[in-house]
Amino acid sequence: MARITFFYRSTGDEKKEEFAVKQRPPYFSKLACLKSFLVALEKLNEDYEVVFYNDSAIPAEREKLMKKYGKVIQGNGKGNAKSFGYLLELGKKAKSELVYFAEDDYLYMPNALKELIGAFDKYPEASYITLYDHPDKYKKIPAKKPSKLRWKNVISTCFTFGARRKALRSDINRMKFFLIGMNHDSPLYLKAFRYVISFFAAYDWDHEMWMCVQGKGPFFLNMSKKTLLSSEPGLATHVNNLPSPYYDWKKQHDAAQRAKV
Repeated sequence: MARITFFYRSTGDEKKEEFAVKQRPPYFSKLACLKSFLVALEKLNEDYEVVFYNDSAIPAEREKLMKKYGKVIQGNGKGNAKSFGYLLELGKKAKSELVYFAEDDYLYMPNALKELIGAFDKYPEASYITLYDHPDKYKKIPAKKPSKLRWKNVISTCFTFGARRKALRSDINRMKFFLIGMNHDSPLYLKAFRYVISFFAAYDWDHEMWMCVQGKGPFFLNMSKKTLLSSEPGLATHVNNLPSPYYDWKKQHDAAQRAKV
């Protein structure tokens, strides 16, 4: 039986004009992100399974790599919220002890996934772990890189994270609550509901979701008391204007682009 199941969620390539809207660096490439993930997979000493969910048509080169490493599910344009909710349900039913949800715009260090599993082993109290060290969580980023990897409690992350399946099962309805009305094609009444609830949400909805899961949000669902850890330095990064500190992610991108996987 696999120790961990990965759920990698992807869409087609972005047009250059979308880079500014999503605040991407010029080098951004979903192919390089995928290859960096696969390089990290190959470093694992554990049995694993991978499910790739493509919410739209993707380039043949990416799809070919996905088929080499796991099962590919072709979606029908569910959108960000519905596709994430769909994979949460698949994760809830996974047979593995651990699950990991990955978006397609992250770069990984080669040892990232191996360290992720090691952290779950080392910290049994951790229900959730992220590899993205959000720079906006610092009052001031220290100039010197930490001499060794450490794991710290954080208030929130995005929709890319690792979880103990047992914790996910207990929190899935709380998580899905924060997806209500999020899609562009959501019914008007759900969008209205989301608008009203937004008066109680000071930050982005993924932030509020993690607050709730840790029992720190203002919502009536915050009966959960789970722990979310992050690596420092970050072993992965969301490829946008807020990269994990300390690493040269352009260099990591270029190495992934050249990788033979």
